[in-house]
Amino acid sequence: MQPENRPMKKSGKYTVLFILLGSFFCCCQQQKKQDINQNQTNTSSQVDTTKMHYRADKMPTYPGGLEALNSYIAQNTKYPPKARKKDINGKVYIKFAILPNGSVDSVTVERSLNKIVDKEAVKVINSLPKWEPGKKNGQSVGVWYTIPVPFPPKKTQDSH
Repeated sequence: MQPENRPMKKSGKYTVLFILLGSFFCCCQQQKKQDINQNQTNTSSQVDTTKMHYRADKMPTYPGGLEALNSYIAQNTKYPPKARKKDINGKVYIKFAILPNGSVDSVTVERSLNKIVDKEAVKVINSLPKWEPGKKNGQSVGVWYTIPVPFPPKKTQDSH
């Protein structure tokens, strides 16, 4: 005896469609994040991630402190014309390594705002001068660091 062929209920069709579209959207978003990180990572990275820390006894410090870091970012970040035209506002969160010698390496976008401004944020962080490295048990160690880069840059917001 063969099973009866019943037409699929309308709600069943929509459920299947919804699941397929949801899966497609999730895959696209994950691929987009991977593409951004691959395209915007400092490719000269020599970081051994097994020797990197998220915390240290003494965290790395930027020359002149946090205020100087924010000033450097504001002075060196260019608000791309396309971003201005599209009125892109917010923060790009950038993750990077501060190596035991104080240099910045392995710059990646941790939380994207838009490709246009993500690229500018990575460029600015890659241009940072050497930091005072982090220390653990008296030894200089590599430390992961994450900071927000605002768009438009603070200097642009203040001048309006």
